[in-house]
Amino acid sequence: MARRTGGGHRLSGFRPERIGVLAVQVGYATVMAALLLAVVTLGVLLARAPTVAAGIDAAVAAGTGPLSGSGAAWLFHVGVLGLLFGSWLLGLGLIVDGLVD
Repeated sequence: MARRTGGGHRLSGFRPERIGVLAVQVGYATVMAALLLAVVTLGVLLARAPTVAAGIDAAVAAGTGPLSGSGAAWLFHVGVLGLLFGSWLLGLGLIVDGLVD
């Protein structure tokens, strides 16, 4: 009889700790890039506004409103979404990495 070896399975090289480490690294990189984008566009929104209060109101409206339009408000919204996604991915990686250890 022929004997099956483990090399034929699709998940034979599957290691959960790799997924945890990769999710942490990608999440961290996403958070850093999105944070840079959000801070720069927040500065642009504040610089274009006539007062600081109006700039903060514009940033809050851009961050909480729908993802439509263009310009600095749209980039700020994308930065906030990137921060949320990166934080979620970083947390997922930390949980998976902690469960495997």
